Amino acid sequence: MKIGDVVEAATNKIGQTPRTGTVTAVSGTLLTVQWDSGGETTLAPAPGSLSVVRTARSASAKKASRKREAPKPAAAKTTAKKPQER
Repeated sequence: MKIGDVVEAATNKIGQTPRTGTVTAVSGTLLTVQWDSGGETTLAPAPGSLSVVRTARSASAKKASRKREAPKPAAAKTTAKKPQER
């Protein structure tokens, strides 16, 4: 997991909704998660306790997606001719 990933914490109780939050720091096996409810937790997740719901886009991926975007068409130039004076 990396900073910016949106994670979901599994629950043990039936009917309880899973907690979701965003990873704000990674230090070795420790993760700091800012929960959608407003709290923050630093934890060492056990296998299967957290799942990544949405991954963070890396800076290089953002740049690559910008390069793949179709170029915007140039504005059409209008050349209106002045009426000739007689």
